[in-house]
Amino acid sequence: MKTHLIITAAALALTVTTAHANVIDFNDNPDNVYWISTVTSDGYVATGDDQEYGGTPLGTAVAIDGEGPSNGTIHLNSWTNSSSDSAWTLTQQGGGLFSLSAFDFASGDPVGSDDVSMLTLTGTKADNGTVTETYSLSQDTFQTLTVNADFTNLVSVQFDAYGLDNRAAYDNIVVDATVPEPASLALLGIGLAGMAVARRRKTA
Repeated sequence: MKTHLIITAAALALTVTTAHANVIDFNDNPDNVYWISTVTSDGYVATGDDQEYGGTPLGTAVAIDGEGPSNGTIHLNSWTNSSSDSAWTLTQQGGGLFSLSAFDFASGDPVGSDDVSMLTLTGTKADNGTVTETYSLSQDTFQTLTVNADFTNLVSVQFDAYGLDNRAAYDNIVVDATVPEPASLALLGIGLAGMAVARRRKTA
C-alpha cells in the first residue's frame, strides 16, 4: 500500500502545465460589422462591458468605422459615443486559464479626433487576485504593445480605453492557454490507478 501511495504522490507532484501560444487575429470574422456585444475568434471571446446607454459596442473591420486607421486585416473595434471609457473583456471560450504577452493597438479616426489617451489592462487571476498595466498613448497608427510578465494564470483581462467618445482597435493578441502536458496526464493516470489498487487491497 505504501508503494502505491508513493507512486500516486509522485505522479501528482509531477503533473505540470505547459503554455500553448495562440494569436487572436479576428480574421475569422466578417468585415464592417458593428454594434455587437461579443466577438469570438481563435478560441477566445471578447465581450463589451456595460456602460451608459447599453454598453460599449464592439465590431470587426479592416478599418475603424470603416475608414481608418488600418493594418490591412480585420481587427476588433470598441468605441463609445457617450462617455470617455470604451471597455471590453477577454476570456477563453468555454473557460480556462491563459496568459497575455502582447497585442497590436490603434485609436482615432482619419481626422485625428476621438483618440485614446490612456489604455489600462486589468487581469483577473485564478486566485481572484488582479494585475494591471497602463499605457499612455500618442499614436493613431497600429503599434505593438507588450504586457508585463505578471499577466499569467488569468481568468480574464479587461481592456479600458480612455478618451472622450474614443475609438479603439485591437489585433494580433498573443495569448498562451495553460493546459496539462500529455506526459503529466499519463503520470496522473498512473497515480490514480495506484490509489484504486490500494483502496481495493484495503477493503479486501
